[in-house]
Amino acid sequence: MEVITEAEQKTIIEWANKNYTTFTKNGEYRQYKILTGVIPIAITMIKERLINKENLRQVRQEPELKDYISYIQPGGQVEPHTNQAKDGLCHTRFEVYVQLPEQGGLPIIDNKVTPVNEREYIRSDSTTYTVSSQVIKGTKARILLSFGFLMPPL
Repeated sequence: MEVITEAEQKTIIEWANKNYTTFTKNGEYRQYKILTGVIPIAITMIKERLINKENLRQVRQEPELKDYISYIQPGGQVEPHTNQAKDGLCHTRFEVYVQLPEQGGLPIIDNKVTPVNEREYIRSDSTTYTVSSQVIKGTKARILLSFGFLMPPL
């Protein structure tokens, strides 16, 4: 499902490409930034749109990683992992794919590649399933917004 406009996509890509070197490193070719401080207003609008679309108004935010932008350069990937439940609730992320690389970069959930296009989002329940990604290949980074919530298991 698309949740981001082309104009918002362009703004976020330009901002991320300009600022990723200031993000926190979290693996080889990987950086992220928790979405606080000065960020494009487009990100706030996208989160609001997602909350309305998914009826998340009364859902608690995931308290550790909260919301972040991920910037993974060619050669990088998300390693297989799960996240701990908190108070019996699943660590659930809504991942908005701002930019995909020429090859790879697709999410892998429960050992299955999940097709996704730019400007679309998926729900990822990393307490219930092991999640990872394909290796990023080509010249473009994989850029995604990840909005975290604590939700009942599916």
